[in-house]
Amino acid sequence: MRTISLLLFFGMISSLYSQKTDLEKSVAALKIEIRQAENEERLILLDSLSALIQNKKEFEYDSIVRTTIDLAIEMDNPEIAAKNTSNLIFYLSNRVGRPKEALTLFKDYVANRKLPKDNEILANLYLNGADSHYYSGKIDESIEIYKISEEYALTAGDSITYGAAKEYRSDAYARLGFFTEASILLQEAEDIYFAIKDTTRLILTQNSRANLYSQIGFFKEAEEERNEVIKMAAHSKYYPALISALYNAAIDNYKTGDISGRIENLNEALRYTRESVEFVDLYEPRLLNRLLEAYSKADSLHKARAVLNEIQKIPERNTTGVFKDMYLLGLANYYLANDDLNNALSKGTEFLENKLPTKNFEDILVGHELLFRVNEALGNSKEAFYHYKEFDKIQDSIRSVQKAQALSYYQTLYESEKRDATIRSQNAEIDLLDTKNKVQFQWMFIIALVLLGAGAFYYFNSRKNKQEAEIARNKRTLTEMKNDMLNKEIEYKKKDLVDFAFNISQNQKWAKVLAEKLEKMKAATGRVRAKKLDELEKEIKNKIWVDDSSYDFHNRVEMLSRAFYEKLTKRYPDLTKTEIRLCSLIRMNIENKEIAILQNIEPSSVKKSRYRLRKKLNLDHEEDLDDFLQSF
Repeated sequence: MRTISLLLFFGMISSLYSQKTDLEKSVAALKIEIRQAENEERLILLDSLSALIQNKKEFEYDSIVRTTIDLAIEMDNPEIAAKNTSNLIFYLSNRVGRPKEALTLFKDYVANRKLPKDNEILANLYLNGADSHYYSGKIDESIEIYKISEEYALTAGDSITYGAAKEYRSDAYARLGFFTEASILLQEAEDIYFAIKDTTRLILTQNSRANLYSQIGFFKEAEEERNEVIKMAAHSKYYPALISALYNAAIDNYKTGDISGRIENLNEALRYTRESVEFVDLYEPRLLNRLLEAYSKADSLHKARAVLNEIQKIPERNTTGVFKDMYLLGLANYYLANDDLNNALSKGTEFLENKLPTKNFEDILVGHELLFRVNEALGNSKEAFYHYKEFDKIQDSIRSVQKAQALSYYQTLYESEKRDATIRSQNAEIDLLDTKNKVQFQWMFIIALVLLGAGAFYYFNSRKNKQEAEIARNKRTLTEMKNDMLNKEIEYKKKDLVDFAFNISQNQKWAKVLAEKLEKMKAATGRVRAKKLDELEKEIKNKIWVDDSSYDFHNRVEMLSRAFYEKLTKRYPDLTKTEIRLCSLIRMNIENKEIAILQNIEPSSVKKSRYRLRKKLNLDHEEDLDDFLQSF
């Protein structure tokens, strides 16, 4: 068995070497032809060479493709110029981690160069241009450019680029927190890939869906989706999806505190990166820096030192550009693990200062958490407390955002269900129309044959009755579907509002309890501590966000209850806006205590308001206000 394995191994190496040798020979032969050619022939040969070595850094792709672009512009060939510019933008953004350079190239080309008439080339040019915006942090701008790519792809009939533009636009919306839009676009992209039977791209969309789950805190669902992606991508050796899925799994491991799982997934991603060859420069620096951080946090200092040595072998690749901050974070954690606290503080501070302008809350959170640990180890209690407060504040914000994102996700499920119900409804209407057409045809046939005998008449009359019964059944089905769809819509939105009201009340209760505790503590302390506690008290009270949230809540109540409002005010025109809102809250089964919080009044005032409301509605003593409003 060992002999067979060795033979297979050497056979594979021989095959790879043979392929590499063949490519080198082809490249060398083309270069000789290019040196001897002129004008149009030279351009065509350069275009062929650029395609042959596309994305291959070892063959100086960057330099050769730029030469091709310059000659194409000089010879007024916008098709070849735009196609190669698009490929170069992709290479810079997606392969070597230089998106800002790609962004400048795209903007300059679109603004100053003659664009081709080929819609397929334009679709890819704008797709890669949008990527350069996305990876440069200009997410809003990328969305608009992805839309342009979609329009060109649709005109060209290019299904792959059309689906890709939707998929990447979905990623952009997700990064901005618009998860309903992201999920709908992702579904549209999946439908396109399914129609053209593109299994590879379906794997990518499944990976994107796993990331959506992760961003709203559904880590279990994300893991299930991602494990399927990893299994399929490993089987087909589809490295972009495989490496990306493993890397994202490691991010989730970090969020859930699974250090060993994170290290395992990072090492697996690194193994496939090196196996792929093509993606080494893109992924290896990222994975090595993350492993340095992970091993340092796990106190595996020997392994961390070995990874650091690997990183520092190629510093210009591994520690600069988009990888600089990852290196700073890994190095700061390494120094902290080795009790080199001053260097840990220096690198950690530099990391946080670089991240603050980006407004990337997750990276800023990591920076504050790191500096809290470093300052605590140094005995800098004031600085440690500051970073802990910032960490805690951002973490609370992220949790609040995740709650909102979860609501968006459920809203997406509702939209999908509503859409499916609409489709079923439309199908029922089609069936209904088909049935009517059949009946009309059969009636004509009956009239034509009625002269042939009463027996035939009775036969077809019987058929008519059956068809009319079928029409009646279809009508009932259609009505039931529409009613069911409406009921589901109301239930989803009512659940959303009730949950929202509960969150408002819980936040205020939390803040009031803390404020009361601090009030008691102030009475038992000295001046200096009392002053600090007073500042902390004000900070906590600032977190009582009930006023703004209540305003948003009442707006949403009014949107949901618009028909109810109109009916109520028409019948009882003397009701005030506050009384109408109270009617809506009672109708939603919200308790008096919660209503008091939402309206910023005492619970006793709610009881008085209910009493006045009963009088205005002319209710008898035996009539229940809640039941009356529920049935209104």
